Amino acid sequence: VVLWQILTRSEPFPEYTEYDEFVKAVCNRKERPKFPEPNLAVDIHNDPATHPTPERLRRLIEWCWQQDRKKRPNFGEIVEWLDRILIDCAIPSDQEGRLLWENNFLKQETVLWDDCFEEVFYDHIDEGIPDELPSSSSHDDNNSYLTYEDNESILNNGLNSTLNGSNLNASNINGVKGKKRVEWEVIAHRALRVLLTTNSGEGLTVSVERFGQILNWFGPLVKNRDEENGNNEFLERLVRLLMKEWFHGDIETSEATRRLVSQTPGTFLVRFSNDIQHPGCYTISKVTRGGTVVHHRCWYKIGVGFGGVVKDETYDTLEDLVDHYKDQLGLKFACKGSKYSNLAS
Repeated sequence: VVLWQILTRSEPFPEYTEYDEFVKAVCNRKERPKFPEPNLAVDIHNDPATHPTPERLRRLIEWCWQQDRKKRPNFGEIVEWLDRILIDCAIPSDQEGRLLWENNFLKQETVLWDDCFEEVFYDHIDEGIPDELPSSSSHDDNNSYLTYEDNESILNNGLNSTLNGSNLNASNINGVKGKKRVEWEVIAHRALRVLLTTNSGEGLTVSVERFGQILNWFGPLVKNRDEENGNNEFLERLVRLLMKEWFHGDIETSEATRRLVSQTPGTFLVRFSNDIQHPGCYTISKVTRGGTVVHHRCWYKIGVGFGGVVKDETYDTLEDLVDHYKDQLGLKFACKGSKYSNLAS
């Protein structure tokens, strides 16, 4: 019953005010609290309050309130189920993502990128881990590539990093002048790493919560390849969006406002929505004609697409949505300064 209360954030049996009647209902008539049914009209917005109850959580609750106490689980069994239920809750929208974590990292909330997650992830999608660019000790004399170390420094040192006095940006996917093109697989590898990992004392780590968030925004996790270019479809979605100059990813509303407040009207950026009540959503932040910064939430649902600007209108990609509404919303100039702008350099 406590689990049911946590799930629904409701009081059980509100219809009973008399204790004797309540006892008869539970003990004699075997009544139990009812599970919430999904509101399909609202569920398209990925609101967790309207999602159906995770199946394993429902089964555990029903198991625990069996009328015959001998049929109820012991605490060892409950803990084992909870380990799997926590994965269901952290990764609600992607079955393949849940299987990946459950089959490889059960009982672990975080794992190391280099020692664990990277290899498991690429094995799961039937792809090989791409080789990064040569290190500074092995690249050729004319420095025809930016090194792995160069790129990490650029990513970590903020928005206006430069190399040899030249600004690097996502608009030049073939690399800065005089540098060879970075392969797509390397860009995808960098995109995946920068989105998923946190730098802890032990190294780069991936949490099940963050993995679930990324799958909410970019899922489903698939092995399929894009028909046009042969790239993995999941990684292709990551790269395509992160290479957009207007996409700024993980920034708070206050930071989005700070970046836009002094910009020309019509300047805009797109970011992950930081409203935990709406997983899988994005926010379009823009400067109005009057110079104020406003924010529009749009949603993404696996199997449905992107929407939220006009009711019942959906689009296959976020890029399609932005392009379709750019005139209506006054989206004219991409706000520069995305931390992803050097992934292709």
